[in-house]
Amino acid sequence: MSYQNPLILVPTGFSPQSLSAVDQAVSFAKHTKGKVMLLTVTEPTSIWSGFLEKDEENQLIRQKIEEKLRSLAAQYEGQGVEIVTRIEEGTPYEMIKTVADEEDADMIIMGTNGAPKGMRKRFIGSNAMRVVSSTQRPVVTIKGAEHNIGIKNIILPLDLTKETKQKVGHAVTLAKLYGSTVHAVSVIDTNDDFVVKHLKANMRQVHDFIEKEGVKVMSDFIKRIGDESFASALIHYGIEKEGDLFVIMTQEETKVSEFFVGSLAQKIIYHSPIPVLSIRPKQLTHTVSGGGLGV
Repeated sequence: MSYQNPLILVPTGFSPQSLSAVDQAVSFAKHTKGKVMLLTVTEPTSIWSGFLEKDEENQLIRQKIEEKLRSLAAQYEGQGVEIVTRIEEGTPYEMIKTVADEEDADMIIMGTNGAPKGMRKRFIGSNAMRVVSSTQRPVVTIKGAEHNIGIKNIILPLDLTKETKQKVGHAVTLAKLYGSTVHAVSVIDTNDDFVVKHLKANMRQVHDFIEKEGVKVMSDFIKRIGDESFASALIHYGIEKEGDLFVIMTQEETKVSEFFVGSLAQKIIYHSPIPVLSIRPKQLTHTVSGGGLGV
């Protein structure tokens, strides 16, 4: 994505989480001279409604939403950020993707209520997860309503056994914009000295690359406690380091669907109280050379 004059799409249903997403989007737009688009998606009314009643109901709903969007945008007047609004009808996650494509949005920032409950909801997935799964654009998901404005600490989980390197570049670029510290972290799940030595050498490459870019970086290895999951270990680390943003990479899985979000990424998105930037793998300008180095 472009971090120069980006268009930031913010879906909002006026929940506390989505309003927090607006705050973060405006802050990001200030740092990047970007533009914010507020999008509200209304779901179609029942097909059993009378046509006249349906038209009147839709018009009334749209008027109220327009008023709320104007009021929301007005709260940020004088902050030097252009904010535009848009209302669409349809299935939320599908319409969010459609609008992002039509407007060529550089980033989507949206709230999430966390992991969906119940068998049907687990199968369907939350709107936020469906958006992450269906779009090629970077998506920031925000759980909860209270978050720091700005990014002082970026949490960068690394799988040092894989070849993907892209999110290091995103973390470096964001750190330069905000003056952030990058906390590169990997979970060690082996006692094999040879493997551990290899992982530490790869971590050193990442550390040195980020440092040479003029960004403050801390690197750590952590271990799971008992039956703790990888996601829980990383989330606890992020909280301990007072993280403001996780930067994670999702995975491609063409045999199952157009795009698949790995189980570790899902758990972090669903359960992290820290906002999460999810990036779809593709070639970026910033890469880290060296075999066996993964992100």
